[in-house]
Amino acid sequence: MKKTILFVFLLISSSFLFAQEKNLISRTNIQKDDVSELELNFSFESISTKRIYGDEISIEIYSNNNTKLPEISCKNGVLKIETKAKKGNAGEICSVVLYIPDRFIFEDIEIKTQTGNIELQNVRVQQEINVSFEKASVSLENIKAEFLGIKGIEGKFLAQKINTEYFKIYTEKANISLSLSSKIIAQSNITSYSGDITIYTPALGKDDPKIHVSTKKGKVTYR
Repeated sequence: MKKTILFVFLLISSSFLFAQEKNLISRTNIQKDDVSELELNFSFESISTKRIYGDEISIEIYSNNNTKLPEISCKNGVLKIETKAKKGNAGEICSVVLYIPDRFIFEDIEIKTQTGNIELQNVRVQQEINVSFEKASVSLENIKAEFLGIKGIEGKFLAQKINTEYFKIYTEKANISLSLSSKIIAQSNITSYSGDITIYTPALGKDDPKIHVSTKKGKVTYR
């Protein structure tokens, strides 16, 4: 009986791993020296990042529908990953995993999505990161950039260990949680019409630039 249970468990586990591997539709490698900027334009696709050792930026696409895969191009230093689908049907899944060489620094990053979730970790940018979304969950962790710009409608925005000189964050309904790992050096703004706002920031002196926070229907918490 125990052997039968073990066999069934191994069979299920193997099937699950095989299904996961099957969902890997494509892998594209690009030399890091050919890339300076990143542009993502998504519909329902999700994006996540991971740091790796090496000289190539690798893009993996996982999906259960290979007729709606994002298109990848790299021209004049701009790496673009763009959706071909206006929206996803029920049950459709597409996720993009971006592997970034350790110590690689982008000049600029721009991300636009409708409903796809965004998860950026350990990303460094010389100038600006701009993210816009309609209804999505956006998670940023250990990010360094001169400027951080966020514009969203509905969902959730969570940012931890953010090192930026200044920022501008606006949402209509999305809750905002922002944790800064360093002081800003220029005036910054957080605005939400009805979402709650939570801010974790190093102690600011009277001569430090101000963070202007406003919400009409949400609540504001300082930590």
